[in-house]
Amino acid sequence: DASAGQAAEATAALLAAVLAEVAPTVLDAVRTTLAGTDDPAVARALGAWLGSDDTGLRNAVVVALQTMPTGVAGVVTDLLASPDARVRTLTVMVLSTLPHPRVGQWLALVAEHDTDANIVAAAVDAAQLLDSDLAADLAATGAARFPTNPYLGFLASVATTAAGGR
Repeated sequence: DASAGQAAEATAALLAAVLAEVAPTVLDAVRTTLAGTDDPAVARALGAWLGSDDTGLRNAVVVALQTMPTGVAGVVTDLLASPDARVRTLTVMVLSTLPHPRVGQWLALVAEHDTDANIVAAAVDAAQLLDSDLAADLAATGAARFPTNPYLGFLASVATTAAGGR
């Protein structure tokens, strides 16, 4: 199909522009256009840059992914399984505002399985923006998994209080 080929070419050109463009307004327009596709292939390409050493690029990717619920849903499991803690942390940041019904489930997976206490804490922080009961559950899970981590213990006590002292 010719139109699908043209769309793929346009997407590839826009992805290349993300790395090459220096004008902030143009880069913002490119990012907005890419995010508007809400496509898993675009989300995968953008997600690959979450581990970049370029802070501006990482931040632009986070902002774009936060508006791509369908695209992110197709890649979130892979991003959360990345060996790079920075990628997993930024993925939790994406989830903190992603308009998708499975966000709580993905944050629970982080709390239950991530090996880094700081990333688990980030998942609890993100859950606090969604649902105090979820945050209390994730904080309790994190505190149980990392009993010597004072921040997770603090989050568990705060989340429990916020959830009504459960």
